[in-house]
Amino acid sequence: MLMDVSKDKLKQMIKEIADYNDSGMNAFVNKESCKIIYIPNELNYNLIDAEEFYEEDLKEIDKNYHHIFKIEPPSSNESFVIMEKFVDKIHDNSLRTALINALNRRQPFANFKYLIDNSDVREDWFKHKTDELERRVKMVFEGEMPGLNIV
Repeated sequence: MLMDVSKDKLKQMIKEIADYNDSGMNAFVNKESCKIIYIPNELNYNLIDAEEFYEEDLKEIDKNYHHIFKIEPPSSNESFVIMEKFVDKIHDNSLRTALINALNRRQPFANFKYLIDNSDVREDWFKHKTDELERRVKMVFEGEMPGLNIV
């Protein structure tokens, strides 16, 4: 169980991990100390080039592996579902249709981003994505530490 952590601290940790996941970083959470170590996701970065930079963190993870759980960034499939959920919320039929078409063509992420960046729902998209990423992290916490009361 987490060592004496308030709900506010836990919410802050979830938000921070979601932000790091959004930038392609894995989070390694120590259940006892609440320490979080961030290491680039191997799929997004070439760790061989950065291994020396993360050497101490990697040693700490290995040393405390039995107290640590990992939260990875969303897969491309998960990210796609997050975009689909957002499209379902859009009331502007022409934008909704354009986004559906973008998601069904080649390079759906780039097409989606282009349409969102040039629309009036851009801020709504960022809020939706943040909420979904935080929900993912919260679910991992609840799975790793049953009985943890996260609101």
